[in-house]
Amino acid sequence: MKTYTIKNTNGITINEFYQCIDNGGKIVIYGYCISVIAFTYRLISPPHLIRVGESQAKFKKHYNTLSLLFGWWGFPWGPIYTIDMIKINRKNRGGVDVTDEVLLKVAEKYAEGNYDEVFAEGIVVEYGDGELTR
Repeated sequence: MKTYTIKNTNGITINEFYQCIDNGGKIVIYGYCISVIAFTYRLISPPHLIRVGESQAKFKKHYNTLSLLFGWWGFPWGPIYTIDMIKINRKNRGGVDVTDEVLLKVAEKYAEGNYDEVFAEGIVVEYGDGELTR
């Protein structure tokens, strides 16, 4: 299991988080790749909370830049995976929507907790490899 902090949730409560989702917000992950000599790794970002009206462009640009700078060096898979990650990040105006999957994890983890507790470092979720990918 990997532990991820949902980006863009610093300083909010669970109630505010749920309210943001109810108002049309979503949780998105982005793909990127890194190459080291002959090895190329396809990776996913931590989940990002995208509020209503917030642009996903800054997040998408960040992960696409990582892939373009560090992903294409591996041969032969570097260029192939770099293009693949950029295509994934272009879907649905950016990234892969994993709102439902992450909401299940948040509900499991914080079911008995104080919904008015402020998370200074952000809301944390745990999930296994491949659990959020589609």
